[in-house]
Amino acid sequence: MNILNENAYREVWQSLDAVSPAVGFVVTCIHLGKVLSGFGEKSQFGAFGISADEFEALFIINETGGCRPTDVAHYSVMQPAKITRVIDKLEAKELVERADDPGDRRASNLTLSESGRSLLQAAERAFDESTRPLLNRVGAESISALSAALRGILGALSEEKA
Repeated sequence: MNILNENAYREVWQSLDAVSPAVGFVVTCIHLGKVLSGFGEKSQFGAFGISADEFEALFIINETGGCRPTDVAHYSVMQPAKITRVIDKLEAKELVERADDPGDRRASNLTLSESGRSLLQAAERAFDESTRPLLNRVGAESISALSAALRGILGALSEEKA
């Protein structure tokens, strides 16, 4: 169902905005997150045998050049307990390698295995190809502006929590 084309949903969105524009924004972001997570989970990452959370962890580990599980928690939206399960699954699938941290015997460093790196690259290519029509319809400039605005809001909210 397209929630933007249904009259009942349109009235609900207008009611939320009438309560407060901030309330409407928060609820819209929650719905957007669910839609995007479902999109990624089913049509993208599932084809590679990984979940959206596992993709996020692989991406973070790759982009940081290897990191501790606490670093994954820092850059992720997942809860710390979930991150532990996700990393354990990635390790069981032999996509991530864990090594002792020489500076802290209680910690470990995570790196991608060769198969993890290959899978991540393939998943990134597939995701890029599948989102190209969205960029063509909406425009890269609009997507970039919206992304920057949302990151600014997330940053401000994150600072408020700290």
